[in-house]
Amino acid sequence: MNVVQEIRRINSKELNLGLDGSRNQSWHNEYKSSAYIFIGGLPYTLTEGDVLCVFSQYGEPSDIHLVRDKATGKSKGFCFLAYEDQRSTVLAVDNLNGAKLAGRTLRVDHVKEYKPPEEKEGNEPRLTLAEVQKKEDDELRAKMKKEFKERRKQEKRQRPERHHRHRHRSDDPAHPSRSSSESSGSSGRSGHNGRKRQRGKTPPKAQGMQREAARPVSAAPAP
Repeated sequence: MNVVQEIRRINSKELNLGLDGSRNQSWHNEYKSSAYIFIGGLPYTLTEGDVLCVFSQYGEPSDIHLVRDKATGKSKGFCFLAYEDQRSTVLAVDNLNGAKLAGRTLRVDHVKEYKPPEEKEGNEPRLTLAEVQKKEDDELRAKMKKEFKERRKQEKRQRPERHHRHRHRSDDPAHPSRSSSESSGSSGRSGHNGRKRQRGKTPPKAQGMQREAARPVSAAPAP
């Protein structure tokens, strides 16, 4: 915290004096040969991509090294970041030093001589910024795909229960859907039988004609 306050004090003093860093009067000019900055006080849950999202607003990052525990792989809360344009380091230090991020105070300072760690045998190779972003995008897609599958499984478990509850209600004699279906079925059957009876019954006019045909014909008188 003392370093954070000291940087703030120096920046405030230069601002009051109206000093211009382009004329070799600012303390930033001492680090003009280095495009790296030190970032401390990071929340331990942040990834390389998260740090890039925050610090890319002051320039295009060209390299990042988030220091992690070798045994667990968890972040130690600080990293080193490089910009393509060295002047972006001045903006980052002036604007983000002492800023609050997820409840923690950031310490952002210049790094005069920084050498990226060499890749050793048995260690994972360092990723480029594009590879870091692609890795995090892939992890996010995999997480979303897993959550989608879990939701589908839950929906499949709930479907049989809904069907069972619906069938149970339909089997209940007191359920209105059952009584209405039975009443409609019985009325349909009675109507159907009625139509059968109507089709089998002889009309009155035809009955009269049948009676006339069945009546015996009397013999005609002899001439």
